[in-house]
Amino acid sequence: MKIDREFAGLILRSALDRGADMAEVYITKSRSLRAEAKDGEVHALQHSDGFGYSLKLISSGRLGFSFSNDPSEIKDLINNAFNSVRFTHDDRFLDVPAPEGEYPVLDTFDPEIEKITADRAIQYALEIEKAAYDHDPRVRKTRKSSAVFSSYDVFVLNSKGLAFGYGATSASATITAVAEDKGDSQMGWGYEGGRFLRDIDFNRAGREGAERAITMLGAERASTGKADLVIDNSVAVDFLSVAATMLSAESTQKKKSLLDGKTGQSIISTLVNIIDNPLIAGTPASKPMDGEGLSCRKNTLVSQGILKGFMHNTYTANKAGSLSTANASRRGASSLPGVGPQCITIEPATESASVDSIVGSVKRGMIVMDAMGVHTINPVSGDFSIGVSGVSIEGGRIGGPVKEAVISGNILDLLGSIEAVGNDLRFFGSLGSPSLLVSGVDLSA
Repeated sequence: MKIDREFAGLILRSALDRGADMAEVYITKSRSLRAEAKDGEVHALQHSDGFGYSLKLISSGRLGFSFSNDPSEIKDLINNAFNSVRFTHDDRFLDVPAPEGEYPVLDTFDPEIEKITADRAIQYALEIEKAAYDHDPRVRKTRKSSAVFSSYDVFVLNSKGLAFGYGATSASATITAVAEDKGDSQMGWGYEGGRFLRDIDFNRAGREGAERAITMLGAERASTGKADLVIDNSVAVDFLSVAATMLSAESTQKKKSLLDGKTGQSIISTLVNIIDNPLIAGTPASKPMDGEGLSCRKNTLVSQGILKGFMHNTYTANKAGSLSTANASRRGASSLPGVGPQCITIEPATESASVDSIVGSVKRGMIVMDAMGVHTINPVSGDFSIGVSGVSIEGGRIGGPVKEAVISGNILDLLGSIEAVGNDLRFFGSLGSPSLLVSGVDLSA
């Protein structure tokens, strides 16, 4: 599935010969195989191959862009890119990056994933579902049991001499299990994901979905008042996703971030760091380059609660008078580079603790296993009011399941009230977090 680099060179030369001052070609190829099981049978099987390429050019200080999925449309692509220049305005911050030394050496490709056949993918999906059913007889059905295997290649070439590409693979296992008992029905979600097949435990994903569903059987409404929350790592990454949006220079420059102007200030608990580091081997989002072809690096965004800086691509860095942090992100060949995390994590600034010891320290509160509406948190104000469910904690002991609880406040206050960080760091795609103990949260039924 290698990309034809001569094809990229032809497009670049043609754009420069036509009069572009600067140009960039972005090409991607992908392959995906998805199998879904339900009630012990194949529910769906999808196979897709993707190809896309784009041309970004700068002519007389104006931006031009076009993309295509058809390799025979080079002339149309170039014409459309130049035609689009007429509808953009002069912008002195437009640029393409120059190459920056050596790229990190990362193992991101697993040939075993490329070898996965449709029959084998189906077996994995059935294995996930069977593990959920075998875990407990109260698991009566599943909404979806999926095994997904993907591979892709990316290549970037620009007029400043940058030319680099890489290949990567990923595999994931997911399930939504439904447990039923005494007229009550509850759902639970299980997940496994990584770059390598050897890192995926399909049985464990099924058991996790089953256990989460069973745990919530017989849930009652939560009591109102101040509570300490142990936020499960699967929920903590949702809050991290909101924080990541606020840590984007694109957001601050558009005045869409509560963190605008707060560099050097203490913004959250001194017990945590927020790091963007796609160089961690084996994580689901490890990679050697960003969406503009710059070599990835470790970026410390928040250190001991103090905001150190924002994520930048080439454009936002030029606008801020700084340098790119290699955080250009793309949804594919059809999009221009935006700004986003490569592999962002919450980490302990000093030491971590076991989740059991954290739970044991809580006098009254709950373990938050699910949160609904975290994505609705306003990144400008930071205010939120969202529904949560999980299990209660009384006197350091886990109690019964609770549902229909609501927590409200401000995301910076929430992250500022972190009193302990778990040792259970877990990655969900490009987001990673341990469980977090947050004190004094307003909880209502």
